[in-house]
Amino acid sequence: MEEIVEKIDESEVEKGQSRAYLGASMIGNECEGYLQMGLRGYPKKPFPPNVLRIFQLGHIIEDLVVGHLKKAGYHVMEKDDFTGRQFEWKDIGGHIKAHADGMIDLGLGRLSLLEIKSMNDKKHKEFVKRGIKAANKTYYEQVQMMMGMSGKLKEALFIAYNKNNSTYHCEVVEFDDLDYAFIVDKANRVLAGSAVRLRRERGKFPCSWCDREALCWTDEADEEIPVICRTCDHARAHEDGGWKCTLHKKICDDPCDDWVRLKMEEAL
Repeated sequence: MEEIVEKIDESEVEKGQSRAYLGASMIGNECEGYLQMGLRGYPKKPFPPNVLRIFQLGHIIEDLVVGHLKKAGYHVMEKDDFTGRQFEWKDIGGHIKAHADGMIDLGLGRLSLLEIKSMNDKKHKEFVKRGIKAANKTYYEQVQMMMGMSGKLKEALFIAYNKNNSTYHCEVVEFDDLDYAFIVDKANRVLAGSAVRLRRERGKFPCSWCDREALCWTDEADEEIPVICRTCDHARAHEDGGWKCTLHKKICDDPCDDWVRLKMEEAL
């Protein structure tokens, strides 16, 4: 009955506001303009119900993978013993954050980062064939950022679960100083408000698929932008976790009449 499906879909709604920090899971996005809007908490189109269910399934698969690793004899830590919460690293007062699926003992005399992903058959085969750096830049930069922010992790076990046939493939990803330096440079441009659009014209891929496309290229969705200091073009991330106004030369507290939306820089 269609009514049942409709009610299920209606019950699936995205909760909470857009996160307002630069996270490891998004740092690999090739558009710095998108990263800048994410840092500022600019709204995005909500995910449809089926996509939200895909995310839910991903969390269930993560737990399944951890269980399989433990059953195979590996020591896995899903949470930080000191905090009792997910492993987390922060910088610039929390404007930059990284969260890990866990740590694993690979018999190297130290703990290694554990990153778990579930993939469809096409993406899984690409990972098997080319390795994660070539197959998925976003995933690769995610683990590099986490290792770099930790200040001590030297490698990551990247393990992928094929959702089509339940097969596994894994790769040990070594920490790379140069790749991490590239990530830090990108993050600094975003924090400084000097990020640029990926494309020079609207409608080009991947902009046409972006969930902030309208905000980036037009003023059609400007009424959805919360008028707060964080979303103002004059604001810059401050190391205490707040924001500093470059126009009035002070720490931001409340929005003023000089609030303006982010100005997106043109791609070169």
